[in-house]
Amino acid sequence: MTAYETRLPVFKKMINQFGKKKINNISNIDIQVWKNSLTENFSQNYARIVCGLFLQTLEKTINLGMIKMKRAKQVGAIPIEKVKVEFWTKEEFQKVLSTFNIDDYYCLAIFYDRSTSK
Repeated sequence: MTAYETRLPVFKKMINQFGKKKINNISNIDIQVWKNSLTENFSQNYARIVCGLFLQTLEKTINLGMIKMKRAKQVGAIPIEKVKVEFWTKEEFQKVLSTFNIDDYYCLAIFYDRSTSK
């Protein structure tokens, strides 16, 4: 998968939100409303990525002379949220594993594959 393909869903979100507006008609309020919508509908860190790419796009339009205002700096980024990731302890894993019939290798292999593929 290319970098473009991985970012395509994010670009589609930008187009859905701002695609009918000319770049110089997008206001700080428009951007702030969208930021709020992103944080309401997605995790804060995903919303940060989406908004960050949009703000980078706005910065590029300044470099290309399409707009003059530095809206990205005026509106600001979505802050990083520290996420606590829970892991099983060895004892917890062994407890779950003890519920499987170890003779049934296929069942064990599927469980292991699913638990490690995330």
